[in-house]
Amino acid sequence: MKNSSAKRTHIIEFVVFLLILVGIVVYLIVAGSGKKESGVSAEVTYKGQVVYSLNLNEDQTQKVITQEGEVVINVKGGKIAVTSSPCPNQYCVGQGYKSKAGDSIICAHEGVVVLIKGDEAVEEIHI
Repeated sequence: MKNSSAKRTHIIEFVVFLLILVGIVVYLIVAGSGKKESGVSAEVTYKGQVVYSLNLNEDQTQKVITQEGEVVINVKGGKIAVTSSPCPNQYCVGQGYKSKAGDSIICAHEGVVVLIKGDEAVEEIHI
């Protein structure tokens, strides 16, 4: 009888543990899926050095010259995208246009990173 009671206790403890774990995961998913603010600017870096700070409210095209060629960055209608790159897999181009603060477009092959920034005051609150 004691063995059966001990098993039942362990099963109950395990179920409680799983319920707590599921609750934490659900909370993290819900908290992380909140609507991001629209970005107001984007910082473009090449091999860790800032090469452009772009206003997302001004339509424009900029090029980053890399060892393999040009990475073309296009700002249009408050959104930004890498529209052309000499990298072989074109993952950065395939990401399309982005506009939310905190989003990024990374062309690892070329060493180019585009990071969308929001209102600095709002970002400080979220830190």
